Amino acid sequence: MTDIGKIYSSSDADSQFGAVNESVNFKSNDLINLLNETTEYLMFRVMNSQPQILDNNRNPLYPDGLIISNSDVFTVFSISLITELLADGNEALTYFENRQSVFTLTNGNYTLEQGQICPPYCS
Repeated sequence: MTDIGKIYSSSDADSQFGAVNESVNFKSNDLINLLNETTEYLMFRVMNSQPQILDNNRNPLYPDGLIISNSDVFTVFSISLITELLADGNEALTYFENRQSVFTLTNGNYTLEQGQICPPYCS
């Protein structure tokens, strides 16, 4: 299993990846629970100001009843790095962020970036 993503300080992420254009909060405990429903990776996007999360096989985990198409683009991160982000940030809320050209996850003073785009790279 290859790790997908890299954790930065939030200030480094802002300088390297630009300002956050859209941010949606998500309960960190709920994200931890979703980590237990997949192996290796989670996939994320924000659509219409709502977070959407898939497991490593592109099966919808959140929200209930989510229907996606094969062409819908998500950002993939390793669950090991998501777990590390949540432990390092240690905040009750995690932020799903659309920046100018990337998607990031932020918790506390830490930001997870360098995710893989799926499709075409779905691990």
